[in-house]
Amino acid sequence: MAVARSMAKTGRGRAFGMLVLTLIGASASVVLLAAIAGVRPVRLDLTAGGSHRLSPRASQAVDRLSGRYEIVLALDERGAERVTLDLVNDVLDAFDRADDRIGLTRIDVGGPGGQAAAARLLERLARREGPRLDHARELIAASIDAMRRAGAASRDLSTRLEAVRNAIPEDAPAAATNRAFFEQRAAVARVSAQELTAWADAAQAELDAPTGPGGLADTNRLLEPTAERLRGLETQLAGLSADLARFAAAAAMPDGARNLARPLAESVGRERDRIAVRRDRVERSEPVDVLRVGAALEAGEALLIVGPPERGVARVALDDIVRAIDLALLDRAGVAPVAVVGPRTEELITSALAALATDVVPIVVLAHGEALADVLDRLGFVDVRRRLAQRGIDVVEWAAAQEPRPPDLSALNPDGARPVVYVTIAPDSTAGSRGDEAQSGAQRATRFGQAIAGVASEGAPVLLSLAPSIYPSFGDPDPVASALEAFGLAARSGTPLLRSTVTARGPGVSVDFPVLGNEGNHPVSSAIAGLAGTLAWPIGIEQAGPDGVELTELLAVTDAAECWAETQWLTLWQTPRAQRSLLTRGPRYDAGVDVRRDRWPVAWAAETDDGRRLVVVGSNGWFFDYFTRQSVDAGGGRVAPAYPANAELFEAAVWWLAGQDDLIARSPSARPVATIRALSAGQLSAIRWALLGGVPALVLGLGLAYRLTTG
Repeated sequence: MAVARSMAKTGRGRAFGMLVLTLIGASASVVLLAAIAGVRPVRLDLTAGGSHRLSPRASQAVDRLSGRYEIVLALDERGAERVTLDLVNDVLDAFDRADDRIGLTRIDVGGPGGQAAAARLLERLARREGPRLDHARELIAASIDAMRRAGAASRDLSTRLEAVRNAIPEDAPAAATNRAFFEQRAAVARVSAQELTAWADAAQAELDAPTGPGGLADTNRLLEPTAERLRGLETQLAGLSADLARFAAAAAMPDGARNLARPLAESVGRERDRIAVRRDRVERSEPVDVLRVGAALEAGEALLIVGPPERGVARVALDDIVRAIDLALLDRAGVAPVAVVGPRTEELITSALAALATDVVPIVVLAHGEALADVLDRLGFVDVRRRLAQRGIDVVEWAAAQEPRPPDLSALNPDGARPVVYVTIAPDSTAGSRGDEAQSGAQRATRFGQAIAGVASEGAPVLLSLAPSIYPSFGDPDPVASALEAFGLAARSGTPLLRSTVTARGPGVSVDFPVLGNEGNHPVSSAIAGLAGTLAWPIGIEQAGPDGVELTELLAVTDAAECWAETQWLTLWQTPRAQRSLLTRGPRYDAGVDVRRDRWPVAWAAETDDGRRLVVVGSNGWFFDYFTRQSVDAGGGRVAPAYPANAELFEAAVWWLAGQDDLIARSPSARPVATIRALSAGQLSAIRWALLGGVPALVLGLGLAYRLTTG
């Protein structure tokens, strides 16, 4: 018995020891897992659209970063909507987790320690940008000195102008007029001397006063006034130099006065050149980032992207998030804030990151065939234009039917480093002349086509949109589509596509076609693959040779059973959209004339062997607000773009045509609405069996293991 009791005690001791070791091992495992999670946190996103992780475009922008970037959110949290602030912070956390090169700083400027934290940020940036601060100060100081010298030169100029005036005899030809001219110019020079000296004194006082953020001299505030003063002085001197040169060259003028005016013209010209150089330096000078950051912090609200010193700082329009989004309005519309705030925040931050990391951004020249300029907003080009602006892309209008030469871009692209992409809006070739034959739609289409073909032949990248054309009806080629020939494509713009539909009044036709982005390896295809889009009055586009062109189909009308290329489309085209259902004799498929096919390609990307690029879409105005602003109710207070492919195709095409393929990626607004992934029948069955049989089996198995272990 004693032996049995001893063995029992030994068994219990062994079991207790095993229990202790198990608890120690389990505790150690938990501690190790917690430590690993702190270093390598994992966040699983089970939504179908991946809406709780960064979009492909945001991830791509992060991957392109070199150096350290810091996102700074500074605002008074007491005055912010809690819901909006939480959603913004969710996006900021996603960027913070995305890469070690991105840091996140939050400053509650209204909370305890907020002002001190803002001051520390400014001090850190001031140390980093010390050389730029010194350069900006030296630039303004040198400009002030140039103004002082110009003031002294103006005083001397006044005296010399009076000498020319006195050298004109009273009986010389036009003596009274010329003497009055030089007398007036001498008076202007005296006044200018006083104004320049006074301005220089005031600017020097402001430069010496630490009125900027953090006790710094606010050179940013002096940049534009300095440039404006230099521009005015340059214009004044240029005009005077030209007048003096004309006077000196006039043989009818007295020789004595001409001999005085000639060297004076040269002296004024040299002074004008010195001022022009100084003005150019000031205009090219970028504002100092630390002063911009300080101004934003003093305003009380700022969302900033602080890049490496060579990249600078970008400011995100925080008002577009915390002020522009009306939560009460969203609530009345049944829209959840998460459907708006998150995507907008991510889009703005991504655009700022991309703008900082990109060396050059393209310029979009939007060419149209309207009879007047300044029509972009009237045409409905607001949303995409705002989207381009967020990426730092400038948009310039070109009324190509009126002015055959492209606009001068030297102010935006002085060194020619920025790629220029031409985007077209085709004119209506069926439009009347309204009494002016030169302004008829056919005439404008001809001139427009010649202008676009001209820039394409010179190698400029073009995003070409097509509209139905009356030219093929007369046996002539569509002039707007003439640029396609060099890229091995041909457009059937004389026979746009229609499709049968059923309306409340019975059978009818529709000019609107749903399309789906094609899958493929082309960079543009990757941005639109599987996305829904729509085209109005689509035009089939076919391959037509020659060799040496790489063609990629981007969009196609594939559900073509009730679709055909219509020859008698003009009446329907000229009928307003709201009245088309009232037509009693609309177009119908004519088997002897119209063409049906199983598939109609309607958008292509083309690249020649020598590197010329073109994207053509067989529709007009497909990137207008009418299409990009349409949305669908995704349930649960969520909304989604109805036709995300339209805006995504436009942006991807611009980047590809600009040769910046690595910037092409899908934006947050194009992601599917977040939903929990649907479980298949097999998955549901496995879960049921696991709950019904798996848990009891696990309990029995653990009990059996315990019995075997303890004997």
